[in-house]
This record gives sequence, structure tokens and C-alpha cells, in this order.
Amino acid sequence: SIFLIPIKKIANEIRLNKWVQNLHLKNDYKNTIIVSLEEETPLGVYFNNNQRILFSENLKFLEILDIDSNYLELITFYGENSIMNSKNLIINMNIDFISEIKSATYIKNRRWNIELKNLILLKLPEENIKDAINNYNKIYKNFSNKELEDVSSIDLRINNKAIIKYKN
Repeated sequence: SIFLIPIKKIANEIRLNKWVQNLHLKNDYKNTIIVSLEEETPLGVYFNNNQRILFSENLKFLEILDIDSNYLELITFYGENSIMNSKNLIINMNIDFISEIKSATYIKNRRWNIELKNLILLKLPEENIKDAINNYNKIYKNFSNKELEDVSSIDLRINNKAIIKYKN
């Protein structure tokens, strides 16, 4: 009988899974149980003490990753309080730029250093991150791929200025 199925117990067991964000179980009292489940969306990977920890958009720890994990496309975050500030960083970026980021390090609980997949280090200011990224995009458009290969870092901490450091 459908009345003998312990819906609350089943719901409580499912909610114990860290990946479950929202869950609704409903019984139509005839022959059907309706399950509506929303899972957490991974935001990034936090690196701490040689552990890689996957966390969600709600800043919830999901799991400890092994070396062969499938989350290589996500940004790896370093630094004290980087998880708590990660969402604010990503809000200031468009999706195309996010896909170019390899890692982000939170420096002295104030600002970010971003390592791009093209191996350029961007030093971002404490405020006006969006403006700094727009300045980087202007620089990026005016450089050839060969010229970008020689760039080691771009310091964007001063408004409307960029300090470019070359590898050699």
C-alpha cells in the first residue's frame, strides 16, 4: 500500500546527501510518489593542505576530490577566506572570461591574483574588479598572440592603468 511508504523518512535520508539543495516528495495517495530534486551547482575547487575540496554556488562543501577528478574546468581557489569571497569575484566577470581562469588566489583578505590559462597573472584591485577586467580585455585585444606569450603579469591595481611585466 502507498500509505505504508515512509515518505518523511525517505526525504530525510535523501537530504543527508550534500549534493541535494532542495527536495520535495509528494504522495498522490493512489499509486504515485512525485519527487522533485534540485542539486547543488559546483562553483569551484578550494585547495588547502594538499586537499582539493569541491564547493557549490551556495558555498557548501560538496566533496574532497582525488587527482583524477572531472572538475578541471572549474577555477581553483587559494588563500584564506577565498571560498567566502569567491562568489563576489565571479559575479564581476562574464562567462567567457571565467572560462579563461585557471586559478584565483585571495591575497591578505583584500584582493585577488588571477592566473589565466594562457599563464598570465592578473593582479586585481580591492574594488572596481569589473573595470580592471575591462582594462585587461582592452589590452588583450591590442596584443598579438606572440606578444601575449611574452607577458608574465599585468598589474591592474591602479585605476585606468596597467603595469605589464614581461618574462625576459
